[in-house]
Amino acid sequence: SRVPVKLMVEVLLIRKWVQPEAIDGKVLEHETLSVSQPVVKYFHTPSIQRSLNNSDFLMLTIESASESPCICSIVSIQEPKCPTFDTIGMIQRFSTWQTMLYNTTMLIDPGKYSQGFVVVISASPMDDLCNIVDETNQCNTINGDLLGIEVTTNLTITLRANSEENDYLDGTLLISAVYLGIFVVSSLMSAYGFTYNYNKYEDLLDMIKIKLMYKQEQESKRIKSLSMLMGGKYKGRRWLESIQEQKSNHYNRTTKTCELDTETDEMLEPDFVVDMDELDDLGIDENEKSQGRLKQDLTLADLSQKIEDPTQTKSMYDKSDLHWVVLIIVSVYYSLPTIQMVLVSNKEYEQTGNQDICYYNHLCQKPLGEIRDFNHLFSNLGYIVFGLLFNCLVYLKGRNFKALSCKNKKFDPHLHGIPHQDGLYYAMGCALVMEGIMSSTYHVCPATVTFQFDTTYMYLIAILMFLKLYQGRHPDVSCDAFKSYMGLGVALTLEAFSYYYNGFTFWIIFCVIYIVFIITIGANIYNLGFVIYDYMILWNVTKLLFKELQKIILASTKSGKCKAPVFRAR
Repeated sequence: SRVPVKLMVEVLLIRKWVQPEAIDGKVLEHETLSVSQPVVKYFHTPSIQRSLNNSDFLMLTIESASESPCICSIVSIQEPKCPTFDTIGMIQRFSTWQTMLYNTTMLIDPGKYSQGFVVVISASPMDDLCNIVDETNQCNTINGDLLGIEVTTNLTITLRANSEENDYLDGTLLISAVYLGIFVVSSLMSAYGFTYNYNKYEDLLDMIKIKLMYKQEQESKRIKSLSMLMGGKYKGRRWLESIQEQKSNHYNRTTKTCELDTETDEMLEPDFVVDMDELDDLGIDENEKSQGRLKQDLTLADLSQKIEDPTQTKSMYDKSDLHWVVLIIVSVYYSLPTIQMVLVSNKEYEQTGNQDICYYNHLCQKPLGEIRDFNHLFSNLGYIVFGLLFNCLVYLKGRNFKALSCKNKKFDPHLHGIPHQDGLYYAMGCALVMEGIMSSTYHVCPATVTFQFDTTYMYLIAILMFLKLYQGRHPDVSCDAFKSYMGLGVALTLEAFSYYYNGFTFWIIFCVIYIVFIITIGANIYNLGFVIYDYMILWNVTKLLFKELQKIILASTKSGKCKAPVFRAR
């Protein structure tokens, strides 16, 4: 109007913020949420703290009714001041928030909101906000049902006290004391309670002598009943002259008082059961260094010749001690950028207010000081303690074994049990310690990308355990450190790729790589390193398998019986 108009405005003041009361240690509120109508609730912190016994942290839980439809929404915690932001864009800029489909939980620091806080829940008209990956979780009814009626959901808002810091601080100190006690007691028992007895070794050696003499006698009788060697094995005779003296010395050292007679010497010849002509057909090069692996009665001594050979010191170092050296180097370069990454993500989590950056399990989250998820970090202490304890026990056992050799000059460690190689044991202990460190790093800011840091050393521990089990009775042909960590690198590459694409094509590629890897490892175990591991490895393994299958099929077709594989001792 061009003429001034007098208006009378009547303002009715009402109490907008109605403070709910705590009942049975929790505050309950029931609200209805829709796209057009957000939920806004005010909580007065001093009143809440009085009713909940001044808790260090408050746990806010929002649950949708079981019959309510799915709605992608955003939950925010804001200062109790105007304006109150209820649009998604403004919430993401000026508040602490996280997304929700059906349920969510958030921890609230009362010290940060001393005058109270506002809980705002806004529904999104689209599912993109929630980054839904699984199609079954899509909220297809968010824009309304077939009748055009706006979809709503019934919410239950619960506010309760989180555990006090003193409640789990006492448990933390108790568990730490238990870990310390186990470490001290186990170390003392290993150092002074478990010692090696030279007399027991001598008794064991006498028993082995008796069994060995009986075995030699039975073998001599079997040799006498054999006909002349097959044609291909005549090639093995040429090796006998070069190793006859070595084998005789070996048996003399093992039995000490047992002299090898002429009849026993003849046993060495039929020990070679691998047809040399067959090796030529398979494209396998035999040499003097590997001749001991072709015996019929293959023993641990035949597969641990390099340990006593001064010229093979570097080779044995690569197969044992180098594992823990490489592990420490890899761990330093792997952990430093990882720790920096999670700390930056954790800082971004605090500064932006976006709680979707780190996927904490708020229902069991126990903050302590500046550490938001202390309980999950502390749960990894066991890995570190027992990893250090494991290395300590390995060291003490090795020290006791060396003391036995020093006190008893007649004691020969090469004649008792499997060879002592502690490098892989130390690597396993270090890997266990790093598993605790990297798992704690993951829990600083849990996310899909950082989860790989939690699993890396799990893979490595499994690899090291397999290698140690195999190395125990195959020291000469066990895998060296470089090949082991190359296998770990392949596994980590596939894992990282799976985070970004894990469809049908990925699983086909993964299965092919896995099958080829298992066949290649199996071929190495079967032929004890005769197939050279170079750029032709896949071709060599394929040719070996094809030749073996072809030989067996032809033999069974002609004679009706299956022919034994080339490496029958395996």
